[in-house]
Amino acid sequence: MSEITLSYPKWYDPSRQSINDAGLADAIIEELELQKDGRSIIGQSGALVMPETIKRKISDAISPYVKTGLSRYTKSIFETLTIRLPVGNAPPFRTYTVFELVQKNPQPLKPIIDNLLYPGLGGFAGAPKVGKSWFGLAVAEAISNGTKFFGFDTVQGDVLYMALEDSESRLLGRIEAMGLKKNEHFHYVINGARTLDNGLIQQLEAWADSVQMAKLIIIDTIARVKGGRKRGLDSYEGDSAIYAPLQEFAMKRGLAVMCITHYRKESGRSASSDPYERITGSNGLFSIADIMWLVYGERGKEQTFRVIGREVDEQEYKIERSGYRWQMLGESEALEKQRKYDAYRQDPLVRTIVKLITDNGRWEGSLNQLSLAVSETTGEYIDDDPRGFGLKLKEIQPMLLTSDHISITKKNGGRKGRSYCIEPVNRNSFA
Repeated sequence: MSEITLSYPKWYDPSRQSINDAGLADAIIEELELQKDGRSIIGQSGALVMPETIKRKISDAISPYVKTGLSRYTKSIFETLTIRLPVGNAPPFRTYTVFELVQKNPQPLKPIIDNLLYPGLGGFAGAPKVGKSWFGLAVAEAISNGTKFFGFDTVQGDVLYMALEDSESRLLGRIEAMGLKKNEHFHYVINGARTLDNGLIQQLEAWADSVQMAKLIIIDTIARVKGGRKRGLDSYEGDSAIYAPLQEFAMKRGLAVMCITHYRKESGRSASSDPYERITGSNGLFSIADIMWLVYGERGKEQTFRVIGREVDEQEYKIERSGYRWQMLGESEALEKQRKYDAYRQDPLVRTIVKLITDNGRWEGSLNQLSLAVSETTGEYIDDDPRGFGLKLKEIQPMLLTSDHISITKKNGGRKGRSYCIEPVNRNSFA
């Protein structure tokens, strides 16, 4: 089946007294650049469509409009009319050689947000009420103003925020609470959006045509406009078929479409530790998306922000929501290393050992003597249980060696008991 989609007012001539087959047929011919040969209408692909078929399809499509007339909503910029027509065999596709590919030298996609977002279809998943809408609004603000997002540069452009779960008053409240900078490049829509299988792509095309530099569309949430799967397809196949036209639209327009979705509520043994497995619905969106953003973690605490995509290396950051704003804490691995190092530096046992070597150059004694030294140096009490204290000493040894170049050697003192020799690997380090 071939799908023809016409946007108002292309298919309706207001000078006519009524909507009729002739006016709509003319619009179809103009849209597909068809020519009449007396018997059939021939498209550029060579496919034939019989006039009787066209007439029947047109009559079915415009019947609701003829009966009810054009309403105020019908005249909306978002109104479209879709007609499906049977066509002949598809023409062969054009193939190229690798040599031709080299000669073409296609350029890589340019980021919309450095390291985080490129043109194409994206998915943004997180637990319900975690703050995805606040996150999405912050992204929209940054791109529409051309300001940094989480410290990354952005390319300024027009943004459409589809607040499909909000009212205008709630959206205004969020914007005011965040103190968003108002600008003419930040657009929104709440009502009137069609579903993906019934005209949404054409609505998005109309919006992209109406602005100068469309860069981002945020659909909050995609479940509101996803539409239904075709019969005979499983959930994965159905979702892939639904999202494919949206991806094609994004790539053709050179903009990003970010689809916000939820995590499933899970508990007990059924809960998955893999955040990708918890995305609502099938893996269709995840598999076809060019980039995925995931936010997960214990509610009320810092969250993990994971980015994975075709144009970016997998990245993981720690973020935290402060009031109505999200803040970047740092790259996860680097942040974990820094926190581990900070904890090491604050450890009373480490501080004591470093001071002993700094003051004496070398120290030897029992665990009890080292425990007393900790109390005298830091004023903090260390568990005097030999087993626990010995395990603690063993735990800090790797970082003592790599960070402070201090080694600990265990000695068997015979009747005097076991002792520990603590000394610098290079005495000049403490000279």
